[in-house]
Formats: sequence, C-alpha cells, structure tokens
Amino acid sequence: MQFTLLLACAYASRALAANFTLGQKFQIILNSIPDLAAGPLTPNAVVFDVDAIDTPIETIAGLKAAGRIVVCYFSAGTYEEWRVDAPKFQALDLGKALPEWPDEKWLRTSSPSVRTVMTNRIIAASQKGCDAIDPDNTGTRIVF
Repeated sequence: MQFTLLLACAYASRALAANFTLGQKFQIILNSIPDLAAGPLTPNAVVFDVDAIDTPIETIAGLKAAGRIVVCYFSAGTYEEWRVDAPKFQALDLGKALPEWPDEKWLRTSSPSVRTVMTNRIIAASQKGCDAIDPDNTGTRIVF
C-alpha cells in the first residue's frame, strides 16, 4: 500500500505543479466550511486550503468546479481530541500538550499506529478530491 500511495502522490505532484504559479492568492479556511451558496467566492483566490476532515466532499467538488485548487489541511503531528479518528491513537503515542493549543498533544510520529492514522487521512483526502495536502505540526518533515 505504501508503494501505491507514493506513486499516486508522485503523479499528483507532477500534475498539480503545472497548476501552481508564483504569486497565486491563497485562502485558508480551517475553522469553518467555505459557503459556496453565498455567491462569488471571496476573496477571489486560486488556491483554497480547507480542513481535510471537516470539509465535505461536495464542498471540495464545488471549489474545484469553480476552478479552484484545493489543498486539504490536517494535523499530522498532533492529537486533536475532537477528531473522529482520535480514538485510534494509542496512549503511548501521546506527548505533551501544546502551550498555545492546550487541547492538542504532540504525537510520536515514528509510531506505526500514528502512521496508519495519517496514511488513512491522506487516502481520505485523496478520495475527497483534494489536489494536495497540508500536513501541519510536523516539525521539519514527516516520513511515511
């Protein structure tokens, strides 16, 4: 499965790179869902960065139908207790709380169970139609 995921990511990266250009406007919406029924998308950004887990597939499809590139955010390095997949993390994998986000805890990203959850998040983002992912809270890099 990892090899297939890497191939899919490599293919998507080449295709997506052709759509990104220097100076494109980004709209980052992580604490709500973009309202596509409210009229023209505001601001008129080319790239929308949305929550991978909370944003419905219909919203992602609507953004893409409007000609937008959709980047899907998720926290790849922290435990968020409100996420639907939170029970899948093992207690051994949870670290200290983040000072600025006390409801989040650092994750032991080398853990096989953490990597399984993150792999499933990447697959789900792909299945929703996300053009790219924005894995946050990983330090310098994360290896899957």
